[in-house]
Amino acid sequence: MTSAPGRLARTPSQAQAHAVEQRSEVMTDRIRLARLFEPLKIGPVELRNRIVFPPMVTGYGTAEGKPTQRSVDYYAERSRGGAGLIIVEASAVEPITASPIELRFCADDYVESFTQLAAGIHAGGAKAIVQLVHSGGIALSYEGLPQPIGPSSFQIPMPGAPVAREMTVAEIEGVVRSFVQTAGRAETAGFDGIELHAAHGYLLCQFLSPLTNRRQDAFGGDVERRAKFVVEVIQTIKARTSKGFLVGCRISGDEYAEGGLTLDMAVETAQILERAGVDYLSISAGSWWAKTPYAMPPIFLRQGYMVYLADRIKQTVNVPVMTAGRIKSPRMAEDILSEGRADLVGMGRALLADPELPNKALQGRLSEIRPCIACNIGCFDRATFGMKDLKCAVNPTVGRPELGLLEQTREPKKVLVIGGGPAGMTAAIVAAKRGHSVALWERRGTPGGQVTIAALPPSKEEFLDIVEHLWREALRAGVDVRLNQTADLAAVRDFGPDIVILATGSKPERPSIHGVDGPNVITASEVLYSRAHGVGQKVVVVGGGEVGCETASFLAWLGKQVTVLKRGPKMADDMGILARSMLLGGLRDAGVEMLTGVAYKQIAADRITITVQGEERALACDTVVLAAGSKPDNQLEEALRSLGCQVIPVGEAVRVGNVLDAVESAWIAAREM
Repeated sequence: MTSAPGRLARTPSQAQAHAVEQRSEVMTDRIRLARLFEPLKIGPVELRNRIVFPPMVTGYGTAEGKPTQRSVDYYAERSRGGAGLIIVEASAVEPITASPIELRFCADDYVESFTQLAAGIHAGGAKAIVQLVHSGGIALSYEGLPQPIGPSSFQIPMPGAPVAREMTVAEIEGVVRSFVQTAGRAETAGFDGIELHAAHGYLLCQFLSPLTNRRQDAFGGDVERRAKFVVEVIQTIKARTSKGFLVGCRISGDEYAEGGLTLDMAVETAQILERAGVDYLSISAGSWWAKTPYAMPPIFLRQGYMVYLADRIKQTVNVPVMTAGRIKSPRMAEDILSEGRADLVGMGRALLADPELPNKALQGRLSEIRPCIACNIGCFDRATFGMKDLKCAVNPTVGRPELGLLEQTREPKKVLVIGGGPAGMTAAIVAAKRGHSVALWERRGTPGGQVTIAALPPSKEEFLDIVEHLWREALRAGVDVRLNQTADLAAVRDFGPDIVILATGSKPERPSIHGVDGPNVITASEVLYSRAHGVGQKVVVVGGGEVGCETASFLAWLGKQVTVLKRGPKMADDMGILARSMLLGGLRDAGVEMLTGVAYKQIAADRITITVQGEERALACDTVVLAAGSKPDNQLEEALRSLGCQVIPVGEAVRVGNVLDAVESAWIAAREM
């Protein structure tokens, strides 16, 4: 949270120049990416390149946890897109799971659906592995379910979490059999191998970690004994499957928790697993006890932040080593590989955002790759924690390939898109690709809309990547983009569109507080756009949602004394759990005071008067910043309808939401109009 604040938006001319520069480097990029597209043999299995789509929960399975046709289509698309290896999401070896949307592979009647999944992946040219998991002490626990089990009795630090019961040796042997039987099913289904999930606090990781394994028998006490359970699983699977069937293992290179697994322990564990016969190692990080969500990194963590863990382990083993964690650029992946820091690169969210990333990179079309912006809105926040089906904020077709089929119109229309944010640019691109004549008007001198504001707080500058991508794609699709173009009624009438897509976004709400129009009151967007010009030293932010808290973070980074106020009981409750935990942790570390349950009474020149739990307080301040929410900016809608043209509002002109909502609504509207 101490990185520099968001960069200023690149101008359209700079974005165009950047795209031209990238297109001129086609042959050079093919040479630069030579290591990335070099085949790799893991045992007898040869991968066509070093790009891996790692396991991520989707929620596309049946209620029983069986893969569906939606699952097949999702993985097959990433195989056709050019990835060398697809690792299917964590699939439980026993019926009890950590999530109701988790896949299961715990009985023979699951083999048929997994066979279809393996075949779909192979048809696209990638090799197929399925990750096997047992949740252990973090399994679901409610009435009717057995008490979760673990190496020792423990409880993860979450409200309402169950207390795990220590496993007997007989139970350990039973779970080994479950892993072995499931590996046999995977081989029968046609997979090239399995990956054991021994990271992120699942059962195998619970045995490896001194935080959760306090046994003093053959399965605990030192690194080697804590690894015995995983070793037995590996060796027994190897003995019961064919010689060419791969057994990989994902481990945490560091749990980043006091008393937990360290990198030195992980190095020793990796060497033990290599001796046991593991075919490759995938290195991740984090645990339930870590203060930072390293296992599912939000935008606040730097790109490639876990590579050093894989690098250290790779120097001590001879089996291939995979790294992952915010690796979104083919050039970064190439550098990691060419520097010898890893043998394989996991690019999970990057391949959500653009399944064709490998093919585009191989063909030198880097400027066409749709970038991940690490927002976590549709993936980790929605699927992993929200337990809903997986989506992607920048790619509406994830899990819904039918949305990617853009039928050519039989009656081309003259379409005017008003607003150059992500919703407006998305609608313009889709409409143009369908054969309509499309113009886009943006009243500012640069595109981006609300995202240009969202990109200004510390560490959020990557949000501009999607703006620049959409800008390039709009130009590539032939959209007539006009900046500094105001869409008043006369101008629209003169233009004469058949259809107007209204993508005018939202505008700030102004709360009803006495003194809110005073000269010391400013909106959050004005603070961010002006880089806090004229903001005093003591600042009170009215509104403790995402915008208010991120504005407070920006002001604290500038050295301001900041207090954030919120009417409700919970700060930043409109954010995903991962980014929220990091943002609020950063605010606490910066000394920002956060008050909830606030009622506002009056804003004066040097103070704001509030009540907190019935107690009146006067907070001294130089500046009051308003971040009390937004409302749709759709005042043009009725006037435009009077012109006789069809008007289609999209994005925040309909409902205030997030970038996923805006892009998805715009894509669907332009596809179906």
